[in-house]
Amino acid sequence: MNPKNVYLTTCCTLTAVAGAGLLSLVLARPAMATEQFAKETGKSCAYCHTASAGGGPLTDAGKKFQANGNKLP
Repeated sequence: MNPKNVYLTTCCTLTAVAGAGLLSLVLARPAMATEQFAKETGKSCAYCHTASAGGGPLTDAGKKFQANGNKLP
């Protein structure tokens, strides 16, 4: 492989890796619900979420919690 091809391959690879890293930073969203909410409120994750382990769509109580600034109404 000649040096020009090695240089081009390296540049393309580095550009692709940097682009993928930048894209992951742009598309990443912070989690809004935390286990801390469960500790602070004394409620289980299933109080706000349809999945018993947390996550997924919110229950009516979870929607009220969210609408109230993440505080129990």
